[in-house]
Amino acid sequence: MNHESLPLFTRSSLTLVACLVAASCSTATPPSAELHRQDPEPQPEAQGATLQEPSHASLDLGASNTGISIGNSENWNGIRLNYRDHGAKNISGLNLTLWAPLGRGIDDFDGIAIGGAPSARDSKGLRLGLAATVSHDSDGIEVAGVASVAQKDTTGIRVGGIATVAGGDSDGIGVAGIATVNDGRSRGLHVGGIATVADGGMLGIHGAGIATVSGKDMNGIQAAGIAAVADGDMMGIGGAGIAVVGDKMTGIHAGGIATVAGADMLGVHAGGVAAVAEGGISGITAAGVAVVAEKNILGLHAAGIATVSQGSITGIGASGLSTVSQQSITGIEAAGIAMVAEDGVRGLGVAGLFLSDSKDEPWNVMPRGADAEESKGATNRGILVAGLRADATVVEGLTVAGLINRSHDFDGIGISAHNSVSGMQRGLQVGVFNYAEDLRGVQVGVLNYVPTNPWFLRWLPLVNFRF
Repeated sequence: MNHESLPLFTRSSLTLVACLVAASCSTATPPSAELHRQDPEPQPEAQGATLQEPSHASLDLGASNTGISIGNSENWNGIRLNYRDHGAKNISGLNLTLWAPLGRGIDDFDGIAIGGAPSARDSKGLRLGLAATVSHDSDGIEVAGVASVAQKDTTGIRVGGIATVAGGDSDGIGVAGIATVNDGRSRGLHVGGIATVADGGMLGIHGAGIATVSGKDMNGIQAAGIAAVADGDMMGIGGAGIAVVGDKMTGIHAGGIATVAGADMLGVHAGGVAAVAEGGISGITAAGVAVVAEKNILGLHAAGIATVSQGSITGIGASGLSTVSQQSITGIEAAGIAMVAEDGVRGLGVAGLFLSDSKDEPWNVMPRGADAEESKGATNRGILVAGLRADATVVEGLTVAGLINRSHDFDGIGISAHNSVSGMQRGLQVGVFNYAEDLRGVQVGVLNYVPTNPWFLRWLPLVNFRF
């Protein structure tokens, strides 16, 4: 059988085989194909050893670096098939490689790359890596069985079976089975099976099975199975199974155990155990055990055990055991056991047992004489209710206490088993035993005592008065 009698398809196949053999042996150039070999570029020496020089031997089917190329062509546009890339410069189109690159893979790539570990310094388009995709800067879509890695910035969609890593900023969508890690800023949607980490801040939607961590501000929506942590401000919506931690917090944040702000806390915040702010708290705040602020608390707040502020408390609040303010309490406040406001209560204050405006010895008898004048200053206005005892320096309004109602100056109505005013009583006292150092009003009780009255009016049953 001679060559001319072969079918056209068979003859074409034999021609392609001949071309491949020629490319391997460098001994022949088949028809309609150009065997192209460029001299390798000189490479610098590293640590005393010469780096392996790239060989750009390739079988090129086309013209002007366009068409089909088989081998390590240096510049190509079209379809390129190569065992492993090494030192290529500009490649665009479809690039298929079998193995990981040797040294520098491709300088600039634009198109579709498929292989074991496609590598390019600057990459644009779609890259699919069985093990990894590697680049300096990446713009497009990258999917890797193990990891998608960029030394600098990335833009687009990146998926890694284990990790996506960027040495700079990452904008777009990043999904990884274990972790998404960015040494710069992360913007867009990023989810890691275990962790999502950005050292330069987060903006957008970020989630992780264990932890979402930002080295700077965290803005947007954040969720983590254990902790969401920002070394800067947090703004938006954040939730974590154990803790949400940041500097200034604005928005809605909830931690299964704690929500902690290193500065102010603004918005809606909740902690299964505690909600804590090193600054002030404004908005709606709730915690299973304690709500704590180093400055003022403003708004609606509730705690299973205690609400504590080193500043003032203003709004509507309730605590299972105690509410404590180093300044004033204004609004409507309730505590199951005790309420302490060093600058007094303005509004409605209700305590299951004790209510006081003294933090040191809140249940002691009110001071008298010069000591009383020095201590005067905490003013309580409104309605005070204590199940057992109320101790207030100055009262303007209504006080109801189950056993003892003590004050220095009282102007209003006091109802208790024992009412005691160490200074001036103006208004009405109703109780079993009523005492007022000075009286401008009426006492109603089993026994009433006013030591500054005329001697025959000092001790009186049922009613005592002076105007």
